[in-house]
Amino acid sequence: MGWTSDGKSVVFRSRMREWNDFNGQLYTVPAAGGTPTQLPLPRGGFCSFSPDNKRLAFNRIFREFRTWKRYRGGMADDIWVYDFETQKTENITANPSLDIIPMWSGRMIYFLSDRDESRRMNLYSYDLESKETKKLTDFMDYDIKYPSLGPTAIVFENGGYIYRFDLASSQTAKVPVTIADDLLSGRTRLAKVGDKVTNFEISPDGKRALFGARGISSRSPPKTATPGT
Repeated sequence: MGWTSDGKSVVFRSRMREWNDFNGQLYTVPAAGGTPTQLPLPRGGFCSFSPDNKRLAFNRIFREFRTWKRYRGGMADDIWVYDFETQKTENITANPSLDIIPMWSGRMIYFLSDRDESRRMNLYSYDLESKETKKLTDFMDYDIKYPSLGPTAIVFENGGYIYRFDLASSQTAKVPVTIADDLLSGRTRLAKVGDKVTNFEISPDGKRALFGARGISSRSPPKTATPGT
């Protein structure tokens, strides 16, 4: 699921002690290796620690890879903040829509939600000081997927493209991706296709024949040509 803010431990979700798919628990384990420690939460999914590691923003259910588009029901996830010192939990979204994948940066918690009229997953922020929730992107065709928070930006996928959201300017820009391919599959070569012929034609003078192979033909299977045709 992520890391502690000091980078010393990895946070992961497991059902090692749970029979219910929806009720996985969150654990931390030292990056150098060791025994996992369960976080004091009955269940959890995506999560993000505060900069001082004293609080945790988390989802109770792990539902990112389920077909729950535009779902509005009892299992629609919210974002909760757990305080390790007071052992209190606060719901910071309290919205009937899906609010998922919290990402904690400074006093802001960024997350995805489909709460607006487009019903598409866009990026939102929650200000811990002012309690204000703000919409940051306006994608209308496709959901934002797989966001990842860095020191100065959030990167995510939308419609097959990679985007970068700058935290300082709140500007979104498409990241140009160029893949250098040697086009091996497109190079000219000879291939045996005798057993893949699907249609043929004989020239008017009977001296040449034209065959089609490895394609889809609407014609009936090829017939054996008789001499003189």
